[in-house]
Formats: sequence, C-alpha cells, structure tokens
Amino acid sequence: MKKLKPQDVTNTVWAFAIVGLQHTKFLDAVAVELERRTSLFDTQEISNGLWALATLDHFPPDLLHRLESTVVALRRNPKNSEFWTTRSIASVWKRQEMANLAWVCAVFGEFPPDLIRMLYMGLVGVGDNPNPDYVTECHASARLGTDDGISSSFVMSLTYLQMRLDLESDLDIHLPRGFPDDWLRRGYASPTPTSSRGSLTAIETESLFERVDGELRLNTSVLQQAVSAALNLIGFRHVEEFVFDMTTLSNDYGILNAGTDSNGSQLQTEILSLDMANVADRIGIEVDGPGHFITNIDNFHAITADEDEGHVPTEVFRSPNGKTEVVFGWNNKSKRFRIKTNGPTSLKLRILRAMGWKIHNIPFWEWSEVVGDDTAEEEYCRSLLKN
Repeated sequence: MKKLKPQDVTNTVWAFAIVGLQHTKFLDAVAVELERRTSLFDTQEISNGLWALATLDHFPPDLLHRLESTVVALRRNPKNSEFWTTRSIASVWKRQEMANLAWVCAVFGEFPPDLIRMLYMGLVGVGDNPNPDYVTECHASARLGTDDGISSSFVMSLTYLQMRLDLESDLDIHLPRGFPDDWLRRGYASPTPTSSRGSLTAIETESLFERVDGELRLNTSVLQQAVSAALNLIGFRHVEEFVFDMTTLSNDYGILNAGTDSNGSQLQTEILSLDMANVADRIGIEVDGPGHFITNIDNFHAITADEDEGHVPTEVFRSPNGKTEVVFGWNNKSKRFRIKTNGPTSLKLRILRAMGWKIHNIPFWEWSEVVGDDTAEEEYCRSLLKN
C-alpha cells in the first residue's frame, strides 16, 4: 500500500465501494494511508476515499478527528489564519467534495468541530454569509471545474448530518433559515425522501423477480405489499410509505428547527420515509432489496467454493438471445461471504433509532423463503416483531 500513489489508493477503494465488496484488512490499510499521508492526497482523493469507507459502512474509530487538523489546515482565509470565509474554502474544495464529507460525518457519527464548521461555511455560508446566491457565486468564481449547484444529494447529506448533530452532539451549529427550500428554489431538483427501495425499479407483477428490458430485477413493490398484507392478518396496525417532513421532525422530535422560511413558517420538505410504520408506537418495518447490502469477503479463501453451500444459484433464466442469467440464493449462510447492510442503509437506521423508533428490517431473501405460504408469512412477521 505504501508504494501506491494516493490516487491509486482512493481509486481502488472507490471501486470496492461501487461493487459493494468489504474486506476489513484492506479498508483498515486505506484508513491508515489516508491518515499517514493526508497532505499528499488532494481534496477529491480525500473525499472519494472517505466516501468509499462510509459507503461500505467501515469507519475506524476517531478517524475523522485524526484527519481534521490536516484537512482544514489550508482552507482558511490567507489574510487571517484563524478564520475561514466561504470564498477561501471554495477556492480549495468543490461543493460535491464537501457534500461527500458531510455525508461521511453523518455515517461515521463523528463530528470534529473545525471540520464541521468548515463544511457548513463552504456549503451554505454558515458563519460567513448564508445566502444561496452568494455561495453559488463563490463556487462559480473559484474555477475549480463545473459546479452543479445545489443537488438533491447535497441537500440530503447536510440534512442527515444536521439530524445526527441535533440528536447526538452538543456542537452549536445549525443549517440556515429557509434550508433547503430557499436554496432549491434557485432551479435545482427537490430532494426525495430515503426509503428502502434502493436503486431498483418497482414493477407491477405477481413475482418477486421479473425480467425488465432484458434485466432481472427484484419487485420491491410486490414484496412490500405482501409483507403489509401479512402484518394486517396478524393485527399489526400500520400505514405504508410513512414520510417524515421537516415540520414533523421539528414539532415531534425537536430537530431541524432551523428549517423555517423567511416568514418563520415550517417547511414541508420530505426527509425520510418508512415502508411501513406503526406511528403511535414508533415501530417501523423496512423491506430491504439488494441495493441495501454489501458483501464482506474477509473469509473468501477460508474454504473452497465446492464446500460452500450458502451461495448457490436458485433460479436460472435464459433470455431470447441465449444469454443465461442467474439469481443467487442470498441467505447469509455462506461460510465465505457475509451479507451486511451498506452505509446509506445503516445511516438511516441510526437516525431513526436515535429518534426513538424501533426498526425491523426484512432482507429480501428471507421473505422469498416464505412468500406464497400464508402460514409461513404470518409466523415470520410474528417472529420479526418479537425481536
């Protein structure tokens, strides 16, 4: 690892994150290199490397605190080393890079104060000039490359970080009034609440798997409907697609209180959603498709593939052009692989649990083992709610 260039290190760990492979020793080595050679990594490499670790839900304790001083050292106003300005930060950090770091802080649950203040000032001008047009102008004039403005991922990264700060930290920093609506009114797309759908498209069909445009996809909509029906049969009262907006989060949970417009009224921006929720008792059910998981390969060489019965294909499909595709029987019983939740899914669970919700997750492969058998479905739901 020491012989690799910083870009090689971050490109490799980024590739692991994209394909969803977690190897603990390798990720630990990446974290060591990020800390040991921080000053040799450029801002994009730091951002990409930490984003990959967070995506794979791997965070060595206090890593962000150990990186903080070096990361922020050159981001201050050159005329006064004690203070930042939005413009001086924008001259070094691209907006997307800082949004990635904000999301990393949220996933890690680490809030180094100088790093957080730098991100808030650089992204939304907190502590300098929290004006959308001013911040946009600072980044546009920095000439570090194309600035995509206030994207939905930018908004949600900061929002999730603020939620964790409000719930778990004493750091006195808040999003500017009118965030995100005043910022999104500048012509950018509105954010969408996080649900359990991952990146898969829901198809109206009677099976869990369906071929769509030549690809096999999990039908999460049908899966969720089947789970909801079984929950109704055992008397679990719930609503589907329960959404938390900023008004609810402020009034009921005392967080995101800065989310008011210039007239002081609450904003209706949707932040989170639950597949199914018993609101009165704060019990949530999440149906997790493949997009919510990564594969830990620490024990890949422990046994041979022939000895591993936990990762065998269960269905084979042949397309009209003769191409064969396989749906693997994910059941987390493999001796060589362990299926784990990824960073985005873990972040959502941490936030909801900090809000006082009890969350039950249903991996798609578990439901596929009982689907179609009413008795088995009901027994599964009863067992789930007992845990």
